Amino acid sequence: SELLDLPANTQILKQGQMNEHLYFLISGQIGVYVDGGRVSKMQRKGDLLGEMSVISNKAAGATILSETPVTLLRMDSRIFLNMSGPDRD
Repeated sequence: SELLDLPANTQILKQGQMNEHLYFLISGQIGVYVDGGRVSKMQRKGDLLGEMSVISNKAAGATILSETPVTLLRMDSRIFLNMSGPDRD
């Protein structure tokens, strides 16, 4: 995993594109957009992004944009999905 510090107005995920990462919000505010309209925001430490596309192995269902500067923890889902035992928990 790696820490990402991103400026405001950065696209993190794009609706319709494949995604192989899980993102955990450390700080800042994220906007969730479906078909161009904002449907939600996330701003709590630990909020999870990208999990539905990883679990379903389908394209992202929403575009995710940073609305303020954000810090994220990004994890490669292939590593996560291959973990076993206590490491996966």
